[in-house]
Amino acid sequence: MITLNFHKLYKDERKNEPCFIAIPVEKGELKDTNRVYITKGENNVPIQCKVTSRWEDGSIRWLFIRFLADLPANDKKEYYCDWQTQPQEIPLTQLVVSHDDNRTTVDTGALQFSVANHTKTLFEKISFKAREYLGSNLIGPI
Repeated sequence: MITLNFHKLYKDERKNEPCFIAIPVEKGELKDTNRVYITKGENNVPIQCKVTSRWEDGSIRWLFIRFLADLPANDKKEYYCDWQTQPQEIPLTQLVVSHDDNRTTVDTGALQFSVANHTKTLFEKISFKAREYLGSNLIGPI
């Protein structure tokens, strides 16, 4: 496990701060990026991995990782990078799209929105984290 230390950087809290790191990997240790993860202790954060170099046997030599970090105000934070030797079952969220003659609704499991035909607003309704926003509450393209 690799510890990623973020020292006290700002007086203000930083949410979803873009971060990146390049990590050298021992020969034969990692073949693909499917088992790589970054965690802040309890929860994994979404990452984007890119292999920048490979060993002669095809295993990864250098791995470039991008992720978003939540950094506290006036304090340090540790994130951790690791990879598993065995594949991990990753639960997939089903994207559900439904439509009828008047509207199309998209449900990602976390966010739900609907778009109605022939209206003055782009979205008819957006639901996220137990909050609901109607089209009349939104300002956007007409």
